[in-house]
This record gives sequence, structure tokens and C-alpha cells, in this order.
Amino acid sequence: MNKRFSMIISLIAAAALASGCAQASENATATETAAAAATTCETTYQTVSSPANGYQALCTPAAGKARFFRIEGTSVNLANKYFYLVLGDSDANRVGTNTPSPTSSAGDGKFLFIFGGSSGGAPWTYFTFNGNSTTQFTYPLHTIAPLAVNGPSTVCFEIADTVPPQVTFWANGLKSDGSAAQTGAVADATVDCSNTATLTRANAVMTKADWANVAALASGNAYIKSSGTSLTDVAKVTKVFVSSNSVIGATDVCSTTPEATTTQICNPAKGTARHFRVEGVQTSSAHSSVTLYTGYSSAPSGGQAATTNGQASFIFYHGNGSAPPPQTSVGYSNQTGTLATAFSGFTTAASEVCMDITDATPPRITLWATGVNTADCKSRSTLTATNALINKSDWTTAVAANATAGYLYRGAGTTATKVTAYSHVMGTGF
Repeated sequence: MNKRFSMIISLIAAAALASGCAQASENATATETAAAAATTCETTYQTVSSPANGYQALCTPAAGKARFFRIEGTSVNLANKYFYLVLGDSDANRVGTNTPSPTSSAGDGKFLFIFGGSSGGAPWTYFTFNGNSTTQFTYPLHTIAPLAVNGPSTVCFEIADTVPPQVTFWANGLKSDGSAAQTGAVADATVDCSNTATLTRANAVMTKADWANVAALASGNAYIKSSGTSLTDVAKVTKVFVSSNSVIGATDVCSTTPEATTTQICNPAKGTARHFRVEGVQTSSAHSSVTLYTGYSSAPSGGQAATTNGQASFIFYHGNGSAPPPQTSVGYSNQTGTLATAFSGFTTAASEVCMDITDATPPRITLWATGVNTADCKSRSTLTATNALINKSDWTTAVAANATAGYLYRGAGTTATKVTAYSHVMGTGF
């Protein structure tokens, strides 16, 4: 009798335990589903709203700032019609209005994604940020696009939380053709904007962070809008999917195209820049210079500004014949280092230079020039202590390098075409 009673009690306990586990599993699944739902949202495009094709608010995930956008059913029915996706708009009252069409001006921090048909009917897709540096593509968003199968397309892009924002763009079935301007595309059936596992930096149509102005994306409103006025006279989409999750996430590299006398250099998403590569450095006027500054909270004045604690400068000075002659100098915390190998090739031809600044206290600062002592700034294995123009860590001021901004100065009669910044050093064998 006691054995039977014990068995019954055991069975009841086991059943209760199983029920509890099942309930816990259901609760966990429900929690995970809710968490996933909080990171995404969808906006169905209203082709005819009030007024016709006016501004429509774009949803924002409950979990936070949108990072990934998938735009489904993109199509254009007529030439000279456009669809707009706007981020960082300062006007909170656009919904319910139709005009003006979205624009961006320098300094507003606004981001626009636009596609449509040009006046000649050709497909036209472009991004613009902060009022400048438009990047244009001719991709299959138009009904007459030269594809084997015409019709609605799906595209997507990620906008990273970097300064300036890094934008990576994909289109279903397409990838970059590898050209420098990234103006064409080749088929890639693996790219599927609905499956983020297929999206990589390598198969993106575009990855761009070298906007002309180094600024953050504004924290304003998000809208979508068409320039058409009826159901058949529009550039439109069917749905916009938004996620607060990144696809490829923070990167350790970014690039800046200088467009002013002094240009702020981008900072990689993964952290403070610790290696810089400057391309196309050349001087041609007496006393002119190209100078890379790091660790400054605001733009330095001129090409030979003094360095204080935690600041560094790399000066490529043209000189004035033999008095004074051309020279390269490296400064840190108000001290100048002596180059082991003189370098003045930038006075006669476009040169490529690169430099490390470590996190040590004080930092190791190393400078190389492509073609000098077998160094190649695009080949990490060649960047060693023995072939550096200067490799110095015994600075008299024992302070770490500042984590503030870098700037490139280009004096009159000089050029420097691109600065690439990395969040890690590149020198090997140290």
C-alpha cells in the first residue's frame, strides 16, 4: 500500500514538473519573440494618402534607433518621378503635407535615399548626407531597367552609428562590380535583403563613409514620400522594413575624401583611429605643406600648428629651394622627432604615406612612405620598424595620445586625395 501511494505521489510530482518546464519553455519562447519583435517594425506605403502621396511617417523599432532598412517593391511608372526615404528631418509636422520635396543642406545632418526615373527615363538611385557628397547609381529600380526580368525590386541598406555615418547598400541579385567608382553591378544570386545572413561588405553595391562633411546623423524624424500625385503616376514601394539591429556592425576602418583646406578625418566605428594612410600627397608651392593632425578637439590653424599634450602632427613641407629645403617632420606633445631616413618625394610626385600611433603612454609613433626602404602602405607585412622613416616611443612627455579628432590640412598648391583611418595599428614585428 505504501509503495503504491509513493508511486502515485511520484507520478503526480513528475507531471507537475513536466508541466512547469513546458510553461517555462513557452514563457521563454514568448519573451524571445517579444524581444525580437521590439527590434523591428514595418511601414506599408500608402500610395494615395491625404494629400495625395504626401509625407508618411516611417516607423521606429521599440528597441531603439533604426540601423537597417529593407525597401520592398520598388518601382517607377513614369520618368521624372522619385521616391524618398528621409532620416534626421528637423520638421516634426511633415505628415499630412505634400510639398516641398525632401532636400538636404550642408550642416543639417539629414540623410536621403532617393530612387526614380530621370527625365530621359533612365533608372536613378542615390544617397546624400548633410547636403553634399551625393553617391549616384543606375540600378534596377525602374520598370524599363535592362534586366532579364523587369518589375519591382528589393533593396536594403545599413546606416552605422559612426561620424559621419557609414552606409552600406545592397540590391537583391546584385553586387558591386569592383570598379573604383562602383557605378556598375554584376549578378549575385546570393544577395537577399530578406536574409541578412547573405549580406556582407564584399557583396554590397556600395559602402560609403567618406562624406564631405564629418558630422553625425541628426536625431530628427523619419519619413517616406513619393513625388507622384496618383496611383499610376508614382515612384513607389510596397513596404519598408526597419530593424534596430546592425547587419555587418561596427567596422575598424573608414575613409575621408578631403574637400576643404582643413578637413576633419572620420573615426572608425570600432574605436579611435590608430593608423592612417594618406594618398596622393604632393606639394608644389614654396613653403606649402600637407599636414595630418591627431588628438585635436577643434581644427588646428595652418600647416605647422603646435602640438600640446596628447596631440601629434605629421608635416610634409615643400620648403623654398635650399633655404629651407623640403622636409618631413613628426611632432608629439610639443616635441619633434628626428627622421632616420629623409623624405621629400612628395615635392616631385604624388606620394603615399602612413603612420601608427599606439595606445601606449607615451605612444609609439611610426611613419612610412610607400616605395621608401621597401615599405608599401597597402601591404601590412612591409610596415616594420627597420624600414620606417621614423619610429619613436621615447617622447619626453609621458602622456597617452588623445582620442579626439584628426584633421588633414592642405595648403595652397598641395594635394592629398584620400585619408583612410583604422582603429588598430598596422606595423608588424614591434
